[in-house]
Amino acid sequence: MTKKAIDRFSIMYIVFRTHMMITHRIFYRKMQSKFHNRIPKDRPVLMAPNHQNALMDAIGPIMACRREPIFLTRADVFNNKIIARIFRSFKMLPVYRIRDGAGELGKNEAIFQESMGALLRKKCPVAIMPEGNHGDKRRLRPLVKGIFRVAFQAQESYGENPGVVIVPVGIDYSNYPAFRGHMFVQFGEPIEVNEYWAEYMENQPRAINTIRERLSNEMKKYIINIESEDHYDTYMLMRQVYNKRMRKRLGFRKKDMYHRLLADQAMIREFAGVEEAEPEKMSELSEISKEYADGVKRFGMRDWVFRKNKHSLLLLILADLGMLLTLPLFVFGFITNYLVYWVVSRITEKLIKDNSFKSSVKFIAGSLLFPLYYLILFIAAWIFADPGWVKWAFLGSLPLTGLFAHTWYIWLKKLRSLWSYQFKSLAGNKDLRKLKDLRKQIIDMAEAFINVPSAN
Repeated sequence: MTKKAIDRFSIMYIVFRTHMMITHRIFYRKMQSKFHNRIPKDRPVLMAPNHQNALMDAIGPIMACRREPIFLTRADVFNNKIIARIFRSFKMLPVYRIRDGAGELGKNEAIFQESMGALLRKKCPVAIMPEGNHGDKRRLRPLVKGIFRVAFQAQESYGENPGVVIVPVGIDYSNYPAFRGHMFVQFGEPIEVNEYWAEYMENQPRAINTIRERLSNEMKKYIINIESEDHYDTYMLMRQVYNKRMRKRLGFRKKDMYHRLLADQAMIREFAGVEEAEPEKMSELSEISKEYADGVKRFGMRDWVFRKNKHSLLLLILADLGMLLTLPLFVFGFITNYLVYWVVSRITEKLIKDNSFKSSVKFIAGSLLFPLYYLILFIAAWIFADPGWVKWAFLGSLPLTGLFAHTWYIWLKKLRSLWSYQFKSLAGNKDLRKLKDLRKQIIDMAEAFINVPSAN
């Protein structure tokens, strides 16, 4: 039986996409995308996202690009025939690697041909992760050849004329596994494959290496790319400590994810220059940063608590009062949602060791279990509750109060940190004073490292 074209219209895909959009809006507190208009509508398009967070790296561009991309993904998730059919209806195709067995690699030819057919029909972009597999560091890893093979084979229909384009996609997260974190997706300037066609006809390996280097350089423009091995943790800490000052230095008035990323990129470039020219200074900063980070962790705090030296006692009291007044709402949301939240968390923590897979498991498990659980509670309410409007109000309240309970708990932890900071400050705690001094040292060193003129 001949398979239907992967890019055909599918009711199941529309249902899936709608469900994923709702789940995605719940899972991420903030989702921002930029430059989706850079994806041509009348050309064969290959999308090339960076790959750091498993399945979420596929779902993000689907939500952001306003198209229906076909994703080529690792073949081991297609082992079950039923799951394979479901994934195919979601416009996902398997790519086989050597670890799947040498005999399986031959199946890739049919997959690539199907991908090229979809490309040339121009209905859907085809997305391939050019790094091959995901990593847990914010850096671009070496690109593999699969995407370029598909690009050049599809370009054969156009020759030296404009045809296939590769659109680099940058994805960044506030925290890989975190529920209610932030996600940012931006699309880069398209790369015209026909610009490399003459070289490809003359020397295929050289042309592939040339366009691979071009795509690698383009992708780095849209992501956090920390190449340092020795001081990676220092760069990551400085993103917390210095981002606000860097934005101010660059004259950015906005603090959205896009401008935060631009500020981080500028800071990383400056620090990388110092690391190369004066490695001893970078080592000194790393030592101080580690001492500061360890001290903050011992106190059970985060850097944002130290960012503002003093916190209003009146505002803290008012915040506590607000927490007390909303406690009944928290209790309701907690009782009606905690069971599934606990099950999803236990599955993730016990079974998933790879940090980059945790958010994907949380997302998938939550998207399946919460609706089922809400349906069970709704049936119970339908049987026992009167009048009728109470049943529907109860159903509508479940996700809303669940989100509120989670937010309430986060604020509880933040207030606990703020009160702890306040009491330690008033008591003249020596360790806290030392951490404040270390933070000032870190900022002073960063100011000396940055060679960007202040916009103010």
